[in-house]
Amino acid sequence: RNGLDLVFQINAEDSVTIFEWFDADQYRIGQIQFGNDDPIAATEWVNAQPVSLQAPGILEGNSDANVLTGTGGNDIIYGLDGVDIIAGGKGNDILSGNRIIVGEDNSVTRSSNYDSDQDIFVFNLGDDNDIIYEYEVSLSNRALLQFGAGITPIGVTATQAGEDLVLTVSASDSVRVKDWFNSANYRLGQIQFDGLPAQDATTFVATLLNPPD
Repeated sequence: RNGLDLVFQINAEDSVTIFEWFDADQYRIGQIQFGNDDPIAATEWVNAQPVSLQAPGILEGNSDANVLTGTGGNDIIYGLDGVDIIAGGKGNDILSGNRIIVGEDNSVTRSSNYDSDQDIFVFNLGDDNDIIYEYEVSLSNRALLQFGAGITPIGVTATQAGEDLVLTVSASDSVRVKDWFNSANYRLGQIQFDGLPAQDATTFVATLLNPPD
């Protein structure tokens, strides 16, 4: 994705750009055909592919299940409906499973429309300092935070910053969950470490904040 344009990157030198694809359906092509295969619906095929930004900016999902990936810069990425997989990558990114509006001063306004699916946020070592805006009306739909290789439960520290939760995984990497301490609706549902089963996020954080004697 480049702004509102969709870029099909064939190889290092060849690409096809469809202008305004992400503006409205009227700007989209109807079908795509690969070789002698049958034509397929273009929108359906694109929605099934991982979508990434070509340059730091805003990446928005749609009503389907999307895989949304940022750049090496500071990105704003949010999904809409569907079970979305959201990975900011390197840079200080703002991530949300629901629509958000970010002002020029980086102030964030949450949309009043919330999806009803459990999204997945992916965070790896070297991804810098990301901020997650989570909110679910139904607690069972709260998101999963998936940590990549090299991040272990004993290597994570938790601190409270106002109403936010900050999970620090290295000297330069952290995940900040906005309004965690406001109510349970703003919290993640589960946290998963590489090679381990997912666990209840609230229980895990409580253990970090109040370690047993």
